[in-house]
Amino acid sequence: MEVRVLSVSQPWALLLAFGLKQHETRDWKTSYRGPLAIHASRSARSIDEATFYENPDLRWAVQRLGYGSFGVLPRGVLLAVGTLADVAATEALDVSGRERALGDWTPGRWAWRLEQVRRLHVRVPVRGHAGLWRYDLQEEALP
Repeated sequence: MEVRVLSVSQPWALLLAFGLKQHETRDWKTSYRGPLAIHASRSARSIDEATFYENPDLRWAVQRLGYGSFGVLPRGVLLAVGTLADVAATEALDVSGRERALGDWTPGRWAWRLEQVRRLHVRVPVRGHAGLWRYDLQEEALP
């Protein structure tokens, strides 16, 4: 099954895959709506390890999932598939404090709302790409 994929840095990808975060914030929007796979990118460029440990919401969420440290988070794999239901300006949404703490809600950005996110049966190693990209996801990996 061919799906659109979004590469997301850790720890955000893991939080989306486990449903602890419902929005992925971006500096660009898309008109696409529909099935979307979450790819944990290899890089950690959006956050460094020190920032991770300084953010109590991030630490709480990741530790709740059983990961003791930033360095052991899975990278370079497809983690989950869900539905991209909507994309809206960050300033137009009223979200919880925890959701706000788990993204960049600066005015002028876009919040991508994901629904029905389900973790894959197996993590699929694959190289990520910028923007939305396509991948032929094998049925055996689907939840």
